[in-house]
Amino acid sequence: MKTTRCFLAFDLENNEILRKLVNVQKLISKTGTNLKIINQQNLHFTLRFLGNINTDLIEKVSVKMQKIIFTSFSIELKGIGVFPNLYSPRIIWAGIAEGTKKMNNIFDQIEIQLRQLGFNPDYKGFSPHLTLARVKYGKNNDQLTTFLKNYVEYRIGTVNLNCIQLKKSELMPTGPFYTTIKKFYSKVEV
Repeated sequence: MKTTRCFLAFDLENNEILRKLVNVQKLISKTGTNLKIINQQNLHFTLRFLGNINTDLIEKVSVKMQKIIFTSFSIELKGIGVFPNLYSPRIIWAGIAEGTKKMNNIFDQIEIQLRQLGFNPDYKGFSPHLTLARVKYGKNNDQLTTFLKNYVEYRIGTVNLNCIQLKKSELMPTGPFYTTIKKFYSKVEV
C-alpha cells in the first residue's frame, strides 16, 4: 500500500518576518559552518510529524483534526538557538517567546486525537520553534557558537497563526518539497 510522508504544521505567512529570517540564515551561512539552510518556502512551525501513512489514515487524521479547538493567536519569535546544545549543534532554530502556551495546548489536543488512531506518543516532547538550518558536521562550530551567543535575545517579530495544515513531504535531490493536503482553520472567536 502506498504511503505518504506527512506532518502537521503552521505555515509562516508573514513576508516581513520571512525577510528577517532569511537575513538571519545568510548571517548563519557566513559563519562557515557546514549547513543545509531551510528554503524560505519551507519555513514552518511543526506541530507533529506523522511519518509515512496510507491514504486511509490521512483521511482519519483529517477527521480527528476537525476536533482540535483553537482560536487565532499571535506568537513572538525571539532568539536563535540550537538543538541539542552548543557543543553538538544539529538544528538551528528561531525560538518562540510568546504563544508557547497556545502551541502546547494545540499539540496536547493533537496527541490525544492521534493516540485514538494508534499513533505512538511523541516521546521527544514538544518544543515550539522554527527550524532555520540543519548542521551537517562540526566545521567552524566556534564561529557558529559566537554568532548564537550574539543572537540569543534577537527579536524577530510577531506573527499571527490561524490555520493548521496537514502537509505532504516529498524528498527530492534538491531538498524536501511540501504540499498542503488539508487546512484546519481556527474556530471563530466569541
